[in-house]
Amino acid sequence: MVGAAGSGEAPDDGADVPAGTVAVLAHLRRGSPTVRAGERVRAGQVLGQCGNSGNSSDPHVHVQLMDGPDITTAKGVPFTWRYLDEEGAVRTGVPANEELFTAVAEGAAR
Repeated sequence: MVGAAGSGEAPDDGADVPAGTVAVLAHLRRGSPTVRAGERVRAGQVLGQCGNSGNSSDPHVHVQLMDGPDITTAKGVPFTWRYLDEEGAVRTGVPANEELFTAVAEGAAR
């Protein structure tokens, strides 16, 4: 879970995410986001549909955590995923480039 930008408070769920951290999801399908900027989200929550905006022929999504809301000056914040690999094994880390994976919600298969 990520605290809202500029909130000045850390998430209260025990997540190790610094206060003021901003999550960016780029290339979502136009009109598909189900949350608004600054809204808190939970693991497993649908945020939108994968799209292919920008200079791309295939649908994809970019995800990043930043230490501030300005994408031109913010620094990246390290994070890991809990995910199922293509064989269905639960992994923790960062999937490799072009690796297909499914994010795992908290409390799901371990």
